[in-house]
Amino acid sequence: MAGHFIREPFTFPVEKIKDLAATFGLSCHALEDELMDVQGRGQAHTAQRSSSELWRNIPGQNLRLLCSKVLSIFGSTYICEHTFSAMTRIKSRFRVRLTDCNLQSQLHCAVTSFEPDFNKLVCSRQHQMSH
Repeated sequence: MAGHFIREPFTFPVEKIKDLAATFGLSCHALEDELMDVQGRGQAHTAQRSSSELWRNIPGQNLRLLCSKVLSIFGSTYICEHTFSAMTRIKSRFRVRLTDCNLQSQLHCAVTSFEPDFNKLVCSRQHQMSH
């Protein structure tokens, strides 16, 4: 249902906007009014190339807000699933006694995209001379 709303707002049934409004805590009446206004103007925008281009040209602050909320679900769900998978790998049955601080540090290392420059780190350290 949300995918249909994003791809084709001109053909999305107005009566179904109530479900999306309730899910995202938005005003149902404002969304219905804006959707009917957009659909009443015709399908002039359907020739747009992408949905982001389409939504840039659609009037209606509440409709654009709903669109951004629907699209943000997928990114945040991915991050949550990725982090949970990393946590289950780190916290195996043999490592159940990890402290919260240690687990948080290991999760941070597991899910970050940061790549340390090991050569720079090694060069910046002073070598210990033998006695």
